[in-house]
Amino acid sequence: MVVCFSIPALSVACEQARRPDLAGVPFALVTDDGAVFAPSELAAAHGVRPGQTLSAARAFCPALLILPYDLTAYQGRARVLWDIAAAESSTVEPISPEIFFLLADRTFVLNSVPSFASAMSDAIGAPVLAGIGASKFTARRAALRARPGEVMTVPPGGELEFLGSVPVANVPGVDAKARARLEKLGIRTLGQAAGHAGRLPKDLRLAGGRLAALAHGRDGDRVRAAWPERTEEAQTAFEDETQYLPLIDAALLRLSEKIAVRIQSRHEYCRTLSLQVAHARGVASHWERLVLPASDAAAIHRGALRLLERTRPERGVLGLRLVAGELGSGSGLQLSLLDENGGAMPAERERKTAAALIYIRERWGGGSVTTAEAMYEATQRALRAYPLGHKTREAVQVRLQDGTPAAFAGKKTRHVVACVQNHWRETQAAGAATSEREVWRVLTAAGALAELHEADGDWTLQAMAD
Repeated sequence: MVVCFSIPALSVACEQARRPDLAGVPFALVTDDGAVFAPSELAAAHGVRPGQTLSAARAFCPALLILPYDLTAYQGRARVLWDIAAAESSTVEPISPEIFFLLADRTFVLNSVPSFASAMSDAIGAPVLAGIGASKFTARRAALRARPGEVMTVPPGGELEFLGSVPVANVPGVDAKARARLEKLGIRTLGQAAGHAGRLPKDLRLAGGRLAALAHGRDGDRVRAAWPERTEEAQTAFEDETQYLPLIDAALLRLSEKIAVRIQSRHEYCRTLSLQVAHARGVASHWERLVLPASDAAAIHRGALRLLERTRPERGVLGLRLVAGELGSGSGLQLSLLDENGGAMPAERERKTAAALIYIRERWGGGSVTTAEAMYEATQRALRAYPLGHKTREAVQVRLQDGTPAAFAGKKTRHVVACVQNHWRETQAAGAATSEREVWRVLTAAGALAELHEADGDWTLQAMAD
């Protein structure tokens, strides 16, 4: 049987846990397209609902506070639930921070799902809804109808009765044109589609057949064993606490080389890195998704150094643990020229483009990529490219929250920071003197990428990219 666990309030609970100042404030989490993803309980009491536009949400609640949907933070929180599920089943498939599937035997379904959902609810601080069915589609629809503390179960053979009232408009994968034609034929629900199976026009038989199969709970989509992710790790311990960076760097390089040898022996690549730094008071950890899959020690070592900089060990380091995750063959990859949050400065795009071209040509041959320059030489047609970013060097005022930029404003600019993409320090030498500055790469709520520099308490908006 397939069990679907749904945590619609996970993102709201995560924001409330890390921002105590939100107590008593109606707020909503908004996606990049400007739609409400999840309203807080107070906002929902005013009529704010998922899917509303910002203008509609503010019409219901003028005092509504808008926050960006922080996918990375919510995924980190959801990993707690995925780990709990993986302890019970070897087949766990996360879909998003709010939804994951589990393949379970009949004994677990009958005896353990309610207590299991309750335990996860206590761990996350938000209600966990559970739906059970013979397929992912059935279990997902059951979870949508479940209530906190209850488990909605669809018995085998009862799918048509349970799913028959589901509107075709709520089924993903049906294009607008086919849906409009089905409505003209009087087919607006899955039950009606099942009743018309085999009697539809030829061009609608494919869509109608799929809808009829879904009405009987057949989606052809099995639960994949996607968690825990396949990893390769290496660790080391120091005899005494150390803050000597060259020694820590050398240890990270050795760990990177060990992981690279194992990955390369299987002709695989890693797509995520995580670093755990042990010190006297506990363990600090950070992780990141790599822009390009990596298998060589140099690339893994660079990622490990970025994570070490982000961890900022203030005390002596006792041990290091480096984990390379999401291992795979690297075939069928879509190489991103932007970073994982959807942005990059022009100089970075040029560097990442060159790296992507090298990777593709090494793997699939020199003729696998045609560049604009080669096209121009072949056709003698002018190809124009327009830069997406520009340097500003504008003095700005920055509002900090928990030590990170939350908003910034200049003479003609005013932006709310949606998330911090990266943070590092730079040192410049001018003769015998040296100066140090901190650089913050941030994504604004409007979708712009900004680079903020801070030196001696003065902030500068160094560059913007749309």
